[in-house]
Amino acid sequence: MGIDVRVFIFIVAFAIFSSVSAYGQGLESDDSQAFDEKAQVLEHSAAGSDSGTEEQSGQPIESHKDAVDISKASDQQINEAQRFYKACSNNEQLSLQHDCKCLAGEYLVARMSQGDEASHKQVFSDVRALCLKNSEDKSALNSDQGEEREEFTEAEVKEANYVFEWCQADAYMPIYHDCKCLASEFVAKRKELGRLPSRDSILSTLKGVCLNGTQMAGFLYKDCISKPALLPLHLKNVKKFCECYANQFAKGFEGLEGTRVSSNSTGALARMTMSKCQNEQRTFTLN
Repeated sequence: MGIDVRVFIFIVAFAIFSSVSAYGQGLESDDSQAFDEKAQVLEHSAAGSDSGTEEQSGQPIESHKDAVDISKASDQQINEAQRFYKACSNNEQLSLQHDCKCLAGEYLVARMSQGDEASHKQVFSDVRALCLKNSEDKSALNSDQGEEREEFTEAEVKEANYVFEWCQADAYMPIYHDCKCLASEFVAKRKELGRLPSRDSILSTLKGVCLNGTQMAGFLYKDCISKPALLPLHLKNVKKFCECYANQFAKGFEGLEGTRVSSNSTGALARMTMSKCQNEQRTFTLN
């Protein structure tokens, strides 16, 4: 016998519920503005900027602009610099401290100097103290150059608190995730990736971390027990079925830790859990 249509609706309902919110998209180039931005990047790379060669705490801040021939930049390198410029412009902290056009030019030069094999983090580290708008920012960055910082900066703590409060205030996030854990993972990822990636971009990488099986089980049990019309036919004990479904799904959900949680994975888990709990109840469907 097949599964009753109401069971199918029940499965679909959980699959829809279990689809994770899209936190944001990665940085992508905008072809409609590519020509203008390419010209801006090349212009600032060739001309340099006074803010890129000032002294910081008695030490010269060196630009690489004299070490490479800008005209030999590849399309890939120029496109990367364009994306860097957009990301800088959209990042409140970076754009407040830096001249983003100047910084994108320096980024292109540093990329050419270091080669395509260098990571984005390495290239950004080489230019992060250039093109700053005031001396206070220069001093702050100079004291923050160490690769391994034991403590979080004030900005990192503030952003982590924002993520925690946002998670707690959302209707479903506390069901999916342990919000304290998520905020901690976020600030660690921010420290790893630096200030350039947007908040949404970082959150999009954390869909499969800090999964909250306890809250998920509680939510599913209450939802299941309150919707008897959507349950399989001929259940011997609705309470036991809902306990089985909630606990088994939550256990499987926690097992998705570290994966890219999606509606496909949670939908498959819902179907498997439904079948298991039906068999334990020895339920049967009618023709």
